[in-house]
Amino acid sequence: MIGGMTTDSRDLCDAMYEDVSLYAAHGKWLMLFGVATHPKCQHHGYASQLMQRVISDAQERGCAGIVLTCKAELLTFYERFGFVSEGESASQHGGAVWYQMRLDFAAFYKSCIMKGEETHFNLKGKQYLLYGWEQCDGFVLNLADAQGEIIWQTPPMTRSECADAFLAAMEKQSGFA
Repeated sequence: MIGGMTTDSRDLCDAMYEDVSLYAAHGKWLMLFGVATHPKCQHHGYASQLMQRVISDAQERGCAGIVLTCKAELLTFYERFGFVSEGESASQHGGAVWYQMRLDFAAFYKSCIMKGEETHFNLKGKQYLLYGWEQCDGFVLNLADAQGEIIWQTPPMTRSECADAFLAAMEKQSGFA
């Protein structure tokens, strides 16, 4: 089970556990309050499958990303999904030490582009593949639909310029759906 809410606040705070006025139906950030798996079902990949689905659904909705807090022993679990630790959280929930982690989709896409890694994502009910390659006059970035048809492409330029162009196009969501 994974529980949470969308909000326009960038950081997860303890008030979100009780104050429903912080909920925003079309909020930019998905805050995850808990990921729980019954002990008999742990270590079978169920939580990982749910996390993949939650990430996909947040991308589909157009969220900027996902924020959660976790204990130190779970940092590496969430890092496998692209979450980055932002250090100790201000949370006092349950008297434990919590670490805030963020999966910022724009930063994730930019990282993939800078490393030359392809990535799949969903947006407005459609699946996409983002990939690029180096050629003699620069890096070329393509966005293809589920059938492999190229629907957006940069001219040869630096990887950083490709990333900026892609993120600007994503911001507008022009031509992708």
